Amino acid sequence: MTKTGILFFVFFLTTYNIMFAGDTTTYWMNTNYTNCLDSGSSIYDCQNRNIFIMLYIEPDNKNIIIESSVLHFGSMTCRRYAIKQDSINKSSYTITKDWPFLSSCRMVINQDTLTINDQGNILKFTKYKIEKIKKDITVDMGSQVGIYSSRSLLQYSVEQYDNNALILSNDSLVKYIKLKRVSLYCSDDYFYIGMAVKGTDSQYLLQYYGDTIKLFKTKGSARFQKFDFSTHTDMEILRKKK
Repeated sequence: MTKTGILFFVFFLTTYNIMFAGDTTTYWMNTNYTNCLDSGSSIYDCQNRNIFIMLYIEPDNKNIIIESSVLHFGSMTCRRYAIKQDSINKSSYTITKDWPFLSSCRMVINQDTLTINDQGNILKFTKYKIEKIKKDITVDMGSQVGIYSSRSLLQYSVEQYDNNALILSNDSLVKYIKLKRVSLYCSDDYFYIGMAVKGTDSQYLLQYYGDTIKLFKTKGSARFQKFDFSTHTDMEILRKKK
């Protein structure tokens, strides 16, 4: 690539990032999922209890996109569903029958809340406005769920393990979470709970034992690659606040 080409490429990337850095998008977050995280439960438990996590209404009001649990949907967590707006009640929509909905169901928007009535099973979502971090909405939704899920760790305090130096101090962990630099994920192979911190090369795995979490610093692992926790001592303790 020529020098001119390199300069244009750098300019393009800079402009591209600026274009989407301040682009605020309205999502809808499953209220039960939020409550589960705020209780300090693991992302695994919260995604096991909730099939649908986050919802997005496309601007033309003809489709919704739902980001679902990896434990129920595997790697294909994002699906698009057709909707039809009621001709009289403009806040009411019909979601067309499509798996896993066994029949068409009703969706109603009331200011900051959204409900879906799936054969008597009421799913409640709360409006959530956030700056996009990815251009593609389906990719952004997955990233946003990972960042959002890190809020569960605010219910814990960091402690040393066996006089080891702290991997992340309590202040650092809280700061990174509030800056939206921490992302949690749950794998669909061995159901590991992983954590990444934006701006660092480190990867972490979390093991939950009641009100205690063991946080292990790792180099990451490939899918279907087991991690031997028993031989790994580079870790710290997160204990649930009383």
